[in-house]
Amino acid sequence: MAYNAVPTLTTGDIWSAANANTYWRDNFAAGVPDIFTAAGDIAIATAANAASPLAIGSVGKALISSSDGLPAWGDIPGISYRQGGSATDWGLGTVGSTDTGSSDNYTVTSSLVQAGSLSITILDGQSSANGYIYFPHAFSGIPIVLVSLQSVNGATNPVSIRSSYSTATTDYAIATIYSGAAVSGDKTNYIAWLAIGAP
Repeated sequence: MAYNAVPTLTTGDIWSAANANTYWRDNFAAGVPDIFTAAGDIAIATAANAASPLAIGSVGKALISSSDGLPAWGDIPGISYRQGGSATDWGLGTVGSTDTGSSDNYTVTSSLVQAGSLSITILDGQSSANGYIYFPHAFSGIPIVLVSLQSVNGATNPVSIRSSYSTATTDYAIATIYSGAAVSGDKTNYIAWLAIGAP
């Protein structure tokens, strides 16, 4: 409902019931708090002298400007621009692929960032082991996955870790930990991981 601009009255003017309904009742109904229908509603201007309620957004959403020029609930990208991958996949290639990606630049409209930790055990007599990183929430495309060592068990040997993009999917990634030589006894190491991609 649109707001009705209230006319200026002078002494002697008659204010009718119709005037009261139009300029008092209808204007109150067109504004706060009458337009609200549920807890969490906020008022937004939809045009000059017009307001509508906007229901509260879901958890984690923020108020952003939508394509129609009105406020809306959406994701605030933690990253504004990225390079490489494809329009949908942030990471390189797919499972089993040797794709090296591209140097194309992309504007990020929404992003999903997830993080966690994982233990990977190198078994006695081995020099490497794999660990599966299962993302709490699936990405819509292959994400970028970064891994680092948190603690090293049996550090007398050089230890390194990597997460190959060719072993990343929208649901999980495989991290591989390497020791410089075969270990004596099982050695459990701990990693931290960070995955960034399209929600």
